[in-house]
Amino acid sequence: DAGMSRVYVLPMDELDLSDIDFTDVFTVLISSDFSDDDIIATAASGNITITSYANLVSGTADVVTINGQAFTAQAGAATPGAATFQAATSNNATATSLAAQINAHAATKDVVTAVANNAVVTITEKQVGLGGNALTLGYTDNDSNVGATKSGTNLTGGDGLFLGDFEG
Repeated sequence: DAGMSRVYVLPMDELDLSDIDFTDVFTVLISSDFSDDDIIATAASGNITITSYANLVSGTADVVTINGQAFTAQAGAATPGAATFQAATSNNATATSLAAQINAHAATKDVVTAVANNAVVTITEKQVGLGGNALTLGYTDNDSNVGATKSGTNLTGGDGLFLGDFEG
């Protein structure tokens, strides 16, 4: 029994120790210090709220940054996957354009998911766990009139054990 009240097992189809290169080191942590809440991981998230679509493109265009990838506001239509979004028509339409561009861009589409609900874009990390709290959110007002707000400097709320993908 080893003094533990429960053990979590990672299932495998096959385990053949003769195939393992023991020059690589693998660690399996078995501990009774984990609770069910630790195992049920949650993803980090954050919000960008469009407060005035017109202000995003008046003067010098404003920029929303997701984990280092800048998305620049523009009045014209945005090319899918480009690092721009369309700030036109309404706050809701602008939020929808920003979410679509985040979901289509090569640097962000595999890292986060963006969903627009009215004028609020919720950005959620795809990988659950604490690591998502390190992803950054940015908004740069490039003139004197603010067009958006952000929920914080980083995504927040990621918790639990990191559930990674293991290859090899």
